[in-house]
Amino acid sequence: MVRLFERFGTYYSGRLNEARIRATYRANERLSFDFAEQWKSLSAAGSGGNFSVLFGNFQTNYSFSRFLTLTSLLQMNTADTRAVTANVRLRWNYRRTVTCM
Repeated sequence: MVRLFERFGTYYSGRLNEARIRATYRANERLSFDFAEQWKSLSAAGSGGNFSVLFGNFQTNYSFSRFLTLTSLLQMNTADTRAVTANVRLRWNYRRTVTCM
């Protein structure tokens, strides 16, 4: 599935343009991939500055079972000095069974 979004117009005393794209692909019932890209451009009339920022991420999810999931995320941000970050998470949902007598 692919989704597109675009917005433009005035922003305080300047002008803002924004565009986004997001794509999701499910390879099977256990494995999925997500990709997102976002671009923002701001023209500030008062300060005379023009700013442009690009954000992006790529995420992979794998479910070993209903209770155990592995997620990896890679992010990019041109507004940050550390432009690329990565995150890996192993999530275990503990489920306790209660027996009533």
